[in-house]
Order: sequence, then C-alpha cells, then structure tokens
Amino acid sequence: MSLPLPSEFEALIPANPDNPTCEELRALMDRETGLQALLYRWWSYWFNEDGTFTESFTSDICNADCGGNSSSSTPT
Repeated sequence: MSLPLPSEFEALIPANPDNPTCEELRALMDRETGLQALLYRWWSYWFNEDGTFTESFTSDICNADCGGNSSSSTPT
C-alpha cells in the first residue's frame, strides 16, 4: 500500500465553501466556542501556567465522593 497523494486529500475536501460540512468544521474550530475553547477551559481548570494542578481541581478531587464505602466493617 502506497502513501496517499495530496490530490487524494484534495478530492475529499468539499469544493463549495458554503457546504454544510465546511460550516461544521468552521464551528468546530471557532476560537470562541469550538474545540479550541473547550480544550483551553478544560486545561485551565486542571493546570496552572507553571504546570502544577490548580487549587480548584485539587479541591474537587480531594472532596470527590468516589462511591466507596468508608466503613471498615464487612458485610454479613
């Protein structure tokens, strides 16, 4: 099997810029509301600029109820 040619990729891209597929891709990549914004919000919640965990993330993890039973007794 050979590597795909650039023309094969071009054939997959819709020629009409008003095509709904193109609009969906534009919406996905929109800086304000698309994937980039979602990933930035997720990353910013987890990490500070220096790479350490944020206080809100650490607090949420430490206070999370993971559904475990804190009782040390065994069921009968």
